[in-house]
Amino acid sequence: MRRFQEIDDKLRLLGMTSKYELNPIDSIKEAILSPLPLPFDYKDFLIKNSPLNFYDAAIHLIPSLSKNTIDEPLSLINFYGFSPGTSNLLTVMKRYRDRIPEDMIPIAECPGGDQICIGTGNEVFGKIYYWNHDKEKLHVNSQEDMWGPVTLIYPSFYDLIMSIQRVEDTEDMENPTIVEMKISDAFLARIKK
Repeated sequence: MRRFQEIDDKLRLLGMTSKYELNPIDSIKEAILSPLPLPFDYKDFLIKNSPLNFYDAAIHLIPSLSKNTIDEPLSLINFYGFSPGTSNLLTVMKRYRDRIPEDMIPIAECPGGDQICIGTGNEVFGKIYYWNHDKEKLHVNSQEDMWGPVTLIYPSFYDLIMSIQRVEDTEDMENPTIVEMKISDAFLARIKK
């Protein structure tokens, strides 16, 4: 119970609330009664907060378990929920069914189509993973191949939420400066022609 309150407090501290209407009662029942095993803190989050959209704020998280394979903070666009549209969790699950391992589901979107996923199988239950679409193979022959673009980033949903940070925009866009520019020799040769 304490973890649920800490998650709610963290989201309020960040100023994050669902910008959509409340989840329909049928959708809440579906989340709770789903045959898909989901951690209780994630189910509670689904009922209270989803979908949660971050378009108005820069939201970053720094993976704690990626073992130096992800060296920059990850940005989040939104968490999926049950409202109609492109952020509907069930729609997104269907979209990625044959692209991510069957032991996990996508729960949040990063810029460019990368996904934050939660484990639903015995070995991975409740763990949080980053799925990088740039590392996805075009032709997948097995479930093992689907794990190629996947990186473990948090031990639990709670740890994911607690790591979220709101990034204040500090760039001065009125007086931008170019710090460094790299130009290839081939490009310079084309310009000289």
